[in-house]
Amino acid sequence: MSLRTVCTELLGIQGWEVVPDGVRIEGERVVVAIRRRAGRGYRCGRCGTGVLFAYDHEPVRQIRDLPLWGRPCWLEVQLARVDCPCCGVTVEAVEWVEPYARQTLRYERYLAQLCGIMPVLDVAELEGVDKNTVYRVDRKWLARRAELRESRPVRHLGIDEIAIKKRHRYATVFYDLDRRGGARVGATSQPAGSQPVFSALGQGAVPGGGGGLHGPVATLSEQRAALLPTGGGGVRQVPRVPLSR
Repeated sequence: MSLRTVCTELLGIQGWEVVPDGVRIEGERVVVAIRRRAGRGYRCGRCGTGVLFAYDHEPVRQIRDLPLWGRPCWLEVQLARVDCPCCGVTVEAVEWVEPYARQTLRYERYLAQLCGIMPVLDVAELEGVDKNTVYRVDRKWLARRAELRESRPVRHLGIDEIAIKKRHRYATVFYDLDRRGGARVGATSQPAGSQPVFSALGQGAVPGGGGGLHGPVATLSEQRAALLPTGGGGVRQVPRVPLSR
């Protein structure tokens, strides 16, 4: 098996291959030149219509990809433009990168996974990526996960306040204790600012207000206090207060 074939297998992008002598080292990073395999058609980047031939090609560009052998990696590619009968001349659609993006989808997913275990600024420093890019990628994949998340009523709700800016700017965070994840974020710590959140989680009512949410709601500070070791050496469990009857 040739080195080019090995690199193509490691690339792992269906329908694409590494060009001959396409792997090179530039300082601390690896650049891999790739191209579409012969005999494959194209798709319009707007409507997805299939096109047999390329109209022309864009300039060569480099797209950030997953690290290769511990080094930052870029894919060097020249995407085609197609003459779509519906949309005119557009850039071809590819499955592994979004239009005009500078990172592959799998690298964006990798950054989002890092943001789950590290602060965004640390991720940006580790990967050498602008912090605004990391923030954008993190928000994007959080939104995608929220869309795929199963919709079901919140039965046990935890509430806490976090500082978001200076000058006493706070946000109220609502946690779904059954799923052990965030449910909603309120823009203000004032009671009126929490009403839209309760309206979305219940049926338009604050706890005990006669609507969809009922009973007292314990804050996370009280829950953390309940988890502190007791005088007898044990650990008390957090009492879960149901929000619906």
